[in-house]
Amino acid sequence: MFGRVAHRYDLANHLLSANIDRYWRSHTVARVRDILRRPDARVMDLACGTGDLLVALERDAQRGLVGSDFCHPMLAGRRVSWRGWG
Repeated sequence: MFGRVAHRYDLANHLLSANIDRYWRSHTVARVRDILRRPDARVMDLACGTGDLLVALERDAQRGLVGSDFCHPMLAGRRVSWRGWG
């Protein structure tokens, strides 16, 4: 199911949630900020989908993190965004 909607998943999420997903993401990042900023912290986003939360976490941590999802098309759509972290 997710593979078929991967190319439009983020847009659908924004529209169907009335952008509440953006608030949730920023709230989540704020809640784990102390952990993200620890240089020895290891952070993994399981079932990360297209990686919206993972990208927000990476921006705050100022380093690359690890994301995993069972649906390859969801990950493939975000691949270009993650390349910036090397």
